Amino acid sequence: MDSITIQPATTNDISAMVDVQRVSPEASQWNTETYHHLLSPENQKSGGWVAFTGKKLVGLLVFQRPMLDELEILNLAVMPIARCNGIGSKLLRHALSTHRGSHVFLEVRSCNHNATKFYRHFGFVNTALRKNYYHKPTDDALIMTLQT
Repeated sequence: MDSITIQPATTNDISAMVDVQRVSPEASQWNTETYHHLLSPENQKSGGWVAFTGKKLVGLLVFQRPMLDELEILNLAVMPIARCNGIGSKLLRHALSTHRGSHVFLEVRSCNHNATKFYRHFGFVNTALRKNYYHKPTDDALIMTLQT
């Protein structure tokens, strides 16, 4: 596999980001309008990072900052063919290294054991449960947090 490069996500990346999420059913499934809102230069509370191997976008991480010292991971997905190559880890490390606050959190489907194991590897812990939060299929959301 080519080397992995991480760069800020822009509205020019949205089509490829939607392609990544489409083949990642465990990821949040957003429409292009949602990505446009989150990646808009005018939106100072959200943004994202994208991973490339060569010229192909193979991963994404989208975040928001509800408060100055908080970072919420909204979506993290990697193309299935590119998984297990450190792309998700590199995206998450990059997001954590650029965060200047003390609190990071996310929601993940309770049945997504690979994701919960992945986040625990980085020091995230379960802090709350939202019953029946997800639909299609219905599932609980685990709230996981990391103190930095």
